[in-house]
Amino acid sequence: EVLSVTATLRALEESDLAILLIDATVGVHEQDEKVAGLAEKAGTSVILVINKIDALSPPEVEALREDIWRKMGF
Repeated sequence: EVLSVTATLRALEESDLAILLIDATVGVHEQDEKVAGLAEKAGTSVILVINKIDALSPPEVEALREDIWRKMGF
């Protein structure tokens, strides 16, 4: 995992923009939080893409939005 984190951080430092894809039916995982944190540390902008959001009910979408805000700050 250390090599993976090192490679991810290096790639983020060389990038202006990262796209972070989250599966709405699964929610935010610890790894998603780590990658977002690494992007912030590297000063890389992030576009957050939520896949399969159409599978959620409106209350579930709101709960996911709150979870993303709480765990990732955006």
